[in-house]
Amino acid sequence: MCPATLIGVRIRVPKPAYGGRTMRHIPARPEQTESPLEIICAALRAAALAPSDRDALDVLGAALVCLADLSRAEVASV
Repeated sequence: MCPATLIGVRIRVPKPAYGGRTMRHIPARPEQTESPLEIICAALRAAALAPSDRDALDVLGAALVCLADLSRAEVASV
């Protein structure tokens, strides 16, 4: 899996669906914890709040590694 970085540190707030019910995110597979879009959004948010340019690049690089690992795992499972 991906190393622990600022990407995975956040609070998940459920979004209400139509009719006032709250829908829970259920991954397609148990080993898939975050979608690529969630990884990208969290990385961009963390990079924007990083104290320096180098820290922002480190966060974005870690996100790219996570996305590459995720795509390799999906290709290997097909």
